Amino acid sequence: MSKKKLISEWWFNESLIITVIIINAISIFIYAFPNLDRRLELTLIAIDELCALYFLFEVIIKIKIIGFKSFWERAWDRFDLILVIITLPAIIEPFLPPDQFIHVIASLRLLRLIRLLKLLKFIPNSTMLISGLKRALKASIGVVLCLFILNVIFALGATILFRDTQGAEQYFQTPIDSMYTMFKVFTVEGWYEIPDMIAESDNPTWKIWLMRSYFTLSVGVGGLLGLSLANAIFVDEMTLDNNIKLEGMIEELTKEIKDLKGKLDDKA
Repeated sequence: MSKKKLISEWWFNESLIITVIIINAISIFIYAFPNLDRRLELTLIAIDELCALYFLFEVIIKIKIIGFKSFWERAWDRFDLILVIITLPAIIEPFLPPDQFIHVIASLRLLRLIRLLKLLKFIPNSTMLISGLKRALKASIGVVLCLFILNVIFALGATILFRDTQGAEQYFQTPIDSMYTMFKVFTVEGWYEIPDMIAESDNPTWKIWLMRSYFTLSVGVGGLLGLSLANAIFVDEMTLDNNIKLEGMIEELTKEIKDLKGKLDDKA
C-alpha cells in the first residue's frame, strides 16, 4: 500500500472526521457556559485548538494528495476549505490580549458547528434532501428580493411619517432603525405592540390611527402575503422530488394502458 493511500485512508476516514466534528461541537457548547473552572476552560480551549488544527491539516493534506482542481470540484471539499479559512483567526484568539474585539474573533469558532451538517450524509435520502434545499433556496431568491424592496419602501415611509412621533423615536430615527422595525412587523410576531405603545403617548388621534393603518397595511403586504408566498415556494420546491417521482409513475402507467389498449384493438 502506498504512503499516500495509507495517509488518505487514515486521515480522511469518515468516522474519524465525524468524531472530531462532534468533539469540537461539544467543547464549544460547554465553553459557552459562564463561571467555568479555569482548568476545564483551558482543557476546552486546547481541545478546540486541536480540532481546528486537524481541520486545517485535513484540507492541506487532501489538496496535496488529490490536487487543488480535483479538490475544488467536490462541494463538500469547497465547503470545508471556506470554513477553515473563515475560522482560521480563531486559532490565535487564546494568545491575544483581552479586548472587546477579541470576542468577535472568538465567535468565529462557532462557524465550525456548521460542519455538523455532514451528519446529513447518514440520513436516508439525504441527497434528495440537499438537492431539494438547493432548489428551494434558488427559487426563493426572487421572493426574498421582493421582501427586501418592500421592507425598504415601508421603512422609508415610516421614517418620514413617524420620526418625530412621540414614543416612536427609537424605532424610526433612521432608515436602518425603521428597516429593523418593519422587518419585525413582517414576521407578524407582536406587530401590534409598537402602535399600541405609541397610542398611549401624547399624540394626536389622527396620527395614532395613521400609524395603526400603516402597520396593518405593512403586516398584510409584507407578512401575510410576502412571507406566506416565500414559505409556499420553499415547501413546493422541497417536495418537488416526490412530485417528479409521482409524475414518472403516472407517465409509465399511461404508457402501459396505451400499449394494452393497442393490443386489445389489434385483437378486435
